[in-house]
Amino acid sequence: MDNYKKALKKIEDGRKCFPYSMIYPNVSGVTGPTGPAGPAGPQGIQGEQGPVGPPGIQGPEGEAGPPVTITIGEVTTGNSSSSVSITDTGSGTEHILNFVIPRGSQGPIGPMGPTGPSGTSVTILGSYNDIRALEGAHPTGSPGDSYLVGDDLYVWSLENDDWINVGTIRGPEGPAGPPGQEGPEGPRGAQGIQGPKGEQGPPGPQGPAGPQGIAGPTGIQEIGAVYITTLNNNSLDGVTIGKSHRLPLGRIEVDNTSLCSSIDYDMIKFNKGGVYSVQFVVNAYIQNPVSNFDPNQDVIAVGFKKVNEKVIYVGGSTWYKGEPSVKIIGQGIFIISDPEKEYMELVNCSLNPITLNTPLIDTTASSSYLVNPVVTLYIQFLS
Repeated sequence: MDNYKKALKKIEDGRKCFPYSMIYPNVSGVTGPTGPAGPAGPQGIQGEQGPVGPPGIQGPEGEAGPPVTITIGEVTTGNSSSSVSITDTGSGTEHILNFVIPRGSQGPIGPMGPTGPSGTSVTILGSYNDIRALEGAHPTGSPGDSYLVGDDLYVWSLENDDWINVGTIRGPEGPAGPPGQEGPEGPRGAQGIQGPKGEQGPPGPQGPAGPQGIAGPTGIQEIGAVYITTLNNNSLDGVTIGKSHRLPLGRIEVDNTSLCSSIDYDMIKFNKGGVYSVQFVVNAYIQNPVSNFDPNQDVIAVGFKKVNEKVIYVGGSTWYKGEPSVKIIGQGIFIISDPEKEYMELVNCSLNPITLNTPLIDTTASSSYLVNPVVTLYIQFLS
């Protein structure tokens, strides 16, 4: 049997076993459903990097942010071995920066500067026992003038227009030396003077009261007063007194109870302490006044005060408007506590020098020098 017949027979036998199946030679069947995915395979080899792509389109401009403030806080110097430190103690957009800067190393010594101008030398011209004696003998001085007053050195100051105490020039006291050998006994001295009277003993017991005596006549009570004048120098120009300088005190006309011991150097010294009243009259004018009256400048003022003090006890002032002279009158009360140390003076308290002047005596009908004094003081002891 050839092959073709064998195949047909086999197909026929199959149809007998499966009557509804058909076998078509060379014909494919319908594709069945997809089966489940198989497991993932192993990682493949990394491929090569692709080329750079073209730049993208620029995005829109963003909104403006909040303003930022930066403030410099503390700047301190640290050790030379430390580093620069900056600390921000602010918050948000407000920044406060504190700096610590290391100290720099010592720089080299610079070149010597030029020689400065020579200072004003001081020449000691003499000595006085107290400042009042110095001021009386030398009311003014020149730069470099100096005088010893006790152990202190007083130098003339152009700035203060006065003598200035620059301190003692005596060196510190040295150590005590060793005691010397005891000398021989000296000759007997002469009889000494009688010693002071001893203190009064205690009072004895009070005796019985005596009878009332007859009242005596009322006695005359003596008033202690001093009258001081400064006369016109018989000159139309008068006497010019600088600012803060003393007015001259010419002479004591009356002192019935010896209240005043002296007016040396134009300073009044009293013999006893107590309460006093004073009245003064000064005739003066200002040389070369400004053409227009200035109430803040054209003033004449005089004060009665204690020497070396600034307090004015009694004063008087007036405006000057170009008159030949004006009167400055003052009256008041002052106290002398220690007559040995407290002296009184009459000083120019004006902002400018003043000139003391009155009409000449020849222009009056009197020949008395008391008719035209430039300064008059009346001082009375009260208690």
